[in-house]
Amino acid sequence: MVIVVDAGHGGADPGAVYKGHEEKLYALEYAQVLAALLKDNGHTVVETRPDDVYVRPTYRASAANNAHADLFISLHCNSCIEPETAQGVEVLYHASSFRGRMFAKAILDRWYHPVKRGIKPRSDLTVLKQTKMTAVLVEMAFINHSEDIARLEDDGYRISNCGAIADAVEVFDGLV
Repeated sequence: MVIVVDAGHGGADPGAVYKGHEEKLYALEYAQVLAALLKDNGHTVVETRPDDVYVRPTYRASAANNAHADLFISLHCNSCIEPETAQGVEVLYHASSFRGRMFAKAILDRWYHPVKRGIKPRSDLTVLKQTKMTAVLVEMAFINHSEDIARLEDDGYRISNCGAIADAVEVFDGLV
């Protein structure tokens, strides 16, 4: 399979920021681990940003389309208005994509976090609405919750959950 791994934000766009923690850096760290695992599993991997640079969302989608990718996986951190009030993981997919819904569920079912906020349809996100393949956006944890920050920084959490996505890819590949 051809899989696009998208590290959200980047460069001058840090994404969500809380007490010096920047979403773009967590997204990149996780994307690099996920890309390596997927390559080890024999997949062709396209990374939208292999380092800390800004890439427009429309470019991310067109790069995936031009690569004739089978899957698009975008990694992000969530945030809420009131710090320390929300935590957990959620996986977004385009509302019209049944395959996106299936893949989102496969990821969430395997993710290691005590709070699973569910899979959620989103039709307004460029990387979900302009990609032609099955696409998901994983909100890995809340960047403005101290327990989730500790998780994001934990090597075991990173490796286990990148492995969870890689496992979901294999299961999803077997279903379609």
